[in-house]
Amino acid sequence: MRTLITGAPRTGKTTMGMFYAEQGIRHYCTDPRDLCPAGVPGTPVGLGWSECSQWVADKLLELPGPWVIEGVAVPRALRKWHAAHPDAPPPADRLIVLTEQHEALTARQDAMGVGLLAVLADLGDWLAPILVYR
Repeated sequence: MRTLITGAPRTGKTTMGMFYAEQGIRHYCTDPRDLCPAGVPGTPVGLGWSECSQWVADKLLELPGPWVIEGVAVPRALRKWHAAHPDAPPPADRLIVLTEQHEALTARQDAMGVGLLAVLADLGDWLAPILVYR
């Protein structure tokens, strides 16, 4: 199974990703490398947000499963992947969107969550068959 996990900061994306890793499934983090858990492959050091999501679209979404890819860059990577493959179905079997914050968010973190939900809404019909909100 190819599983994507996204949501605002502090919603449990990495925790859920680590659960999958404990089950033996490859786990990738789309956050800047310094924010990824130790030992979890992440995006290269020094990429900006746009470059990060392009790297995820080009490198991670093309990998054969099973895998779990998590982080706030997932929606933007999906948008870029879809633009490059407009007639293809989503490159995953499931997209889990975590909606419950476990800690208070800063204004910037809250804006990041609002932004990623807007990207997902723009891709709504295309993502509908794999979309799960939790």
